[in-house]
Amino acid sequence: MKANRRTDPNLPQPKRRHRRTEEELIEDLKKKIAFLEQRKQLRAVKSDPVLKLAHKLLRALKKAESQFVSLGRTDLANSVKASNVQIRSCFESPA
Repeated sequence: MKANRRTDPNLPQPKRRHRRTEEELIEDLKKKIAFLEQRKQLRAVKSDPVLKLAHKLLRALKKAESQFVSLGRTDLANSVKASNVQIRSCFESPA
């Protein structure tokens, strides 16, 4: 007689499937919707040259801030950080 997984304790037991509940499915769909909305916004940024340049400006300011901090120039780092916050607030959508 051939041994199967249920009768032979030496053989590995089959894995149980985890069936997601409706709440888990809803949460996963909400996460997917949020990801798709974020991707939609990124595509809008790629197509709009002003937003693309603003994003590059914010990255350059962030890099400058970290360089000023490493040089010990906290006064310049603080002014760059304030500029970064001000520019970021101009481009954030009022939601």
